[in-house]
Amino acid sequence: MAQDAYNITLAMRRRGIEADLVVTNREYQGDVPTWENGDTPVWVKTVKVPKRRVLRDLVLVGKLGRLFPKYDLTFCHYPSSLQAYVTNATYVPYDSGAIRYLPFSKNPLPPYRKHFLWTNALLKLLKRSYRKAPVILFTNPDTLPIFREADLDARFVPFAIDAERYSPKGDSHRESLVFFMPSRHHWIEKSNDKAIKAFADFHKRFGGQMVLVNWGTDLEKSKEVVRKLGIESSVSYLEPMPKAELIEQYRNSDVVLDQFTLGSWGTATPEAMACGKPVIMYYNSAVVKDCFGSLPPILNSFSIGDIEKNMEECLSRDFRRTVGQKSREWIKKTHDPDLVVDIHLDVAEQVINR
Repeated sequence: MAQDAYNITLAMRRRGIEADLVVTNREYQGDVPTWENGDTPVWVKTVKVPKRRVLRDLVLVGKLGRLFPKYDLTFCHYPSSLQAYVTNATYVPYDSGAIRYLPFSKNPLPPYRKHFLWTNALLKLLKRSYRKAPVILFTNPDTLPIFREADLDARFVPFAIDAERYSPKGDSHRESLVFFMPSRHHWIEKSNDKAIKAFADFHKRFGGQMVLVNWGTDLEKSKEVVRKLGIESSVSYLEPMPKAELIEQYRNSDVVLDQFTLGSWGTATPEAMACGKPVIMYYNSAVVKDCFGSLPPILNSFSIGDIEKNMEECLSRDFRRTVGQKSREWIKKTHDPDLVVDIHLDVAEQVINR
């Protein structure tokens, strides 16, 4: 929930808007940033649901169906637009990449495991919830062509990044570089294997350390690549952590790696950029410029060779500092929470007054 929903709700409340964040007890509760006093804010509402998937989905329909009418509008982060559709609520889907897996596109991403009858039924309802919605907010520029192909009324909204919270600490004076890749191990989206192989090539000549996180369906596959490349002593793994600790990890790293397949980013890239760190990842310049109006100072890389070359560029402390400063300024202009709230309010007015 701290990926974006918390930040948006917090920014709305700072503007005097009566906004609540509703989550289930199945969410990772440690992911609440709780910047203010260490306690979960009263505006974070928890809906209790069973562990079993089918029961959870059925219970959510009932509980959210009673909750939705209390609000003028609900911004439905995946997959809650499904419940809003079924209960005929006033809602706006908020898509952070889920549409890649829905059959709107002629080439949807393949599922990670075989979808059984219940999941297929839910995906069909989710697709219908997108079709019925008067407008959809989407966060990932690479999905823009899918929305256009599906002829859906979709509006781009950046992730909300508070540059006061995500901020630099100072420059590292280490002899060798520390590369941090916080992305989950999901090769079809992140291409963690590309980053690991590029680091192995870099490490042969320049040394250094790589820090990965213990999460994702392909985690064991990534660890196997590390073993085969013989770089186990230079690769470490962290457990998923609260946002405050994640910020410190960005600050204590020299370079951040994100994803090398899709062509746009989630939250890790803008968070790291706000912390003044150079980011190596792949982005599709056409769709990114279409959504943002300008291109970011990201070290754009698609192939293993591209990644390794940009790692070498980062050996220069001056280069890292320059890219980091430009990155932070770009994020402050494009991911400002007030800008994100304005987009939400414009859409809310459009939907409520239609």
